Amino acid sequence: MSGVTELLGVIRRGDTKAVEDLLAAHPDLANARDEKGNSPVLMATYARKQHHRLPEGEGRRHQVGSEGA
Repeated sequence: MSGVTELLGVIRRGDTKAVEDLLAAHPDLANARDEKGNSPVLMATYARKQHHRLPEGEGRRHQVGSEGA
């Protein structure tokens, strides 16, 4: 398994400790890309959205001045 494949795998799993360890040992992986062109930053952004999805309607901001109207 290549370093970038391993890094993207631990990012997908949400294993932040493993991400930190891999990047500490191989800082060049921060700029690496897989065979599809995915970067660690892109994968982390996508994984975060998957792990932190809110139920429909949750997380929407209220418009300023809408409280008590």
